[in-house]
Amino acid sequence: MTGIFFYLTNGEITVATFLDTHVLIAIYSMIRNLRHSHVRLDYGVLGYLFISPAQQQISQSLSAHHLGKNCGFELAVWDGLFGTLYVPKQKEDFAMGLGDGTDGSWHTQSALYLGPFVLALRSIQSKK
Repeated sequence: MTGIFFYLTNGEITVATFLDTHVLIAIYSMIRNLRHSHVRLDYGVLGYLFISPAQQQISQSLSAHHLGKNCGFELAVWDGLFGTLYVPKQKEDFAMGLGDGTDGSWHTQSALYLGPFVLALRSIQSKK
């Protein structure tokens, strides 16, 4: 793939630049996947710029005071601009989930991918 890319760019972008980009993408992917883990990691002051795993967990909370907080994907700047930024000062214990008692029904691959279509069809049929 590197050779094809090098050929298509007529050597204007060096192999080192191309590979460096992939290293940055790999680091970004690791950080992004860590954010969605159950590891509670706080970025400290950087939490006002980037969403940390601790902040991402807040967005999954069932607590009323967490509702609508930390929705800015990677950047906390968006939440800061719209008043939805919540940077936890200390470890908080809270329940996570959908809050409607259906959490367990989404634990299989088929339910995860087919479930929304089934629910949509049921909704359409009930309106007829």
